Amino acid sequence: MVRKWHLAYCASGIEGLEHKKTRTKYSLEDKIAILRWMRENDASLTITSAKFRINNPSLIAAWRIAFHRHGIDGLTEKRKGRPSMKKPKKVDKRKTDYVKNLEYENELLRAELAYIKKLKASGINIPSRLLKSNHGSLRNSEKNSD
Repeated sequence: MVRKWHLAYCASGIEGLEHKKTRTKYSLEDKIAILRWMRENDASLTITSAKFRINNPSLIAAWRIAFHRHGIDGLTEKRKGRPSMKKPKKVDKRKTDYVKNLEYENELLRAELAYIKKLKASGINIPSRLLKSNHGSLRNSEKNSD
């Protein structure tokens, strides 16, 4: 422990002995560069952590293990903990009312269309007011049913 403090002091002065209040995030490039330097210089974890001002040498050891097990994907940042809950979408009341009205109108038109088809199938004369209304879907369905 004292040796670690000594190396930290030699590398960074008093700053090397101070505890960091915020957690430093290292990019993928930084992690690769640190591991490469460690391998090329055949340096220990302690010396490498002192050179790059990393307070915890076991962090570099964890990177090295992850790199050996999973390659570069092992060094990428992974989210930990519970996944965040998705916020429910705010529903616009006007849109829901509009959709409900359209659904109701659609239901009425389907009922009317079914009624006209039953009259036609039974051979009963269909009133012209029902045929002349804007029911293009009725005419299209008659063409498709042939």
